[in-house]
Amino acid sequence: MCNSRCAPETSVREGHPRPPPVRAVAPLALYALKAAGRRDLLGLLADGRLSLPNLHDQYAKSPALLEQRLAQLESPTLGPLVTDWLAWLERPEALSPKTRAPYSRNTIRRYRVSWESIFKAAPEGRAVTLKSLTRGFFLDLLAARFKAGPVAWR
Repeated sequence: MCNSRCAPETSVREGHPRPPPVRAVAPLALYALKAAGRRDLLGLLADGRLSLPNLHDQYAKSPALLEQRLAQLESPTLGPLVTDWLAWLERPEALSPKTRAPYSRNTIRRYRVSWESIFKAAPEGRAVTLKSLTRGFFLDLLAARFKAGPVAWR
């Protein structure tokens, strides 16, 4: 009697080998991820942010697509990060690496205005993720700023 390791099953309709079910290759996929040092993917599986069938399908189709998916899952929300960063800039112990002096109020104001214009232009608002800020997004933002004139930059 031949088991599944002898010859792959063939679909009558398509006439080509049928891929093994995910439950059959799951232990192998997990071992391969561990051997490859992909603790990031194993952590996402453990947290339930990524399912094993999706991970297996994406890894089998294209590892590059899997990297994109991973970047989307790990992309932080920028609103709270920018708020914390601007608050840190206002503290006296925050020194500019260029001047080794505290940041000026004008610099902090310009940073705040720039980030607010990014948040206004983004469809998600302050919930925009780092992955959403693409080159095309910034080209559109720059075109809109030029169209609005120099007053919109302040």
